[in-house]
Formats: sequence, C-alpha cells, structure tokens
Amino acid sequence: MLSSIDSFAPESLSSLNAEQLRKLARDLIAKVARQDAQITQRDQKIASLDQAISSKDREILYRQAKIDQLTHEMAVLKRWKFGRSRKQLDAAQASLLDETIDADIAAIEQELEDLASAAKADTESRKQPKRAALPAELPCVDMPRAQPGIDLYWVQ
Repeated sequence: MLSSIDSFAPESLSSLNAEQLRKLARDLIAKVARQDAQITQRDQKIASLDQAISSKDREILYRQAKIDQLTHEMAVLKRWKFGRSRKQLDAAQASLLDETIDADIAAIEQELEDLASAAKADTESRKQPKRAALPAELPCVDMPRAQPGIDLYWVQ
C-alpha cells in the first residue's frame, strides 16, 4: 500500500494492483479538490484586496483633487485680496471684501487641515508598533558604570 501521495514514484505504477490504483486515484482526486478549494479561497482574497486597493486609490484621487481645488481657490482669493483691483475700491467695500476673503481663506485652510489630518490618521494606523513599557512589577536595579580599581579621571 501507498503511505503518501507526495512520496509516490511514477515508476512504481506497474507494481500496483487494481485496488491500490483505485485508492491512488481517489487520493489524487481528493488532493486536486483540496487544491482547487485553496485556489478559490486565494482568488477570493485577492479579489477583495484588489477591491480595497481600488477603493483607497479612488479616495486618494478624490483627496488630491480636493486639495488642488482648495489650493487654487486660496490662490485666487489671495490675488483678490492683494491684487491691483482691490486698490480701486473705496474703504468700506475694501473692508467688506477683506472680511469675506479672510473668512473664506480660514474655511479653506481648515478644510485642508481636515484632509491632511485624515490622511495622517490613515498612515499612523499602519506604522510599526512601538516598544511597550516594562511592567511595574519588575524591580529597578541600578548598575554602576565605573568598574572598581579603574580611575576614570586620570590626569597626567
């Protein structure tokens, strides 16, 4: 009888009887079925990981587009605030424009910070874990660094 399919040598087929050949065929069919199941599981896992990657890619593209849009809008607002056309306005209109632009710039900066903090939170969750502190029940032993008989402050 055969002990294992993995240690089977093809040259020994001629020495097997009909019952041993049937058992070998059943074992091989079972092995192929197990491998098919493993392949199917791996394919499903790969598909779910691909879906997660594409989702993250879409999220990154959205965030980058939003950051670009907000940066452009901020540049336009600063041009309005410090540009030549602002000098042509009277004082009341200029102060109203300044208030509106300052509020818009503050809102844009806040939105940019929110986008950056969300991206930072994603990267922080993937960082390697830090070394944990030692348990409090461990005794603290001070070891002197200087060895007896050695004068560290030797002067000529």
